[in-house]
Amino acid sequence: MSTSGAPVTGAGAGLGREIALRLGAMGCTVHVRDAQVAQEMADRTVQQAGSLELWVNNSGVLVTGPMWEQSAQQ
Repeated sequence: MSTSGAPVTGAGAGLGREIALRLGAMGCTVHVRDAQVAQEMADRTVQQAGSLELWVNNSGVLVTGPMWEQSAQQ
């Protein structure tokens, strides 16, 4: 895998931690969850790839409903 940024939420333990460790071992720069960092990563992805088709959040809090209806705090 080429070096790339990889935002991972819920990386403190469990599956998220394992994902972060494996991505790091594959050469990715793993980013912690931070609203500003997440927005910058999304903007960079769109600039470089032309679109952002998929974003996977692995955090341990369940809020149901469409993502676009949730606040940043949720």
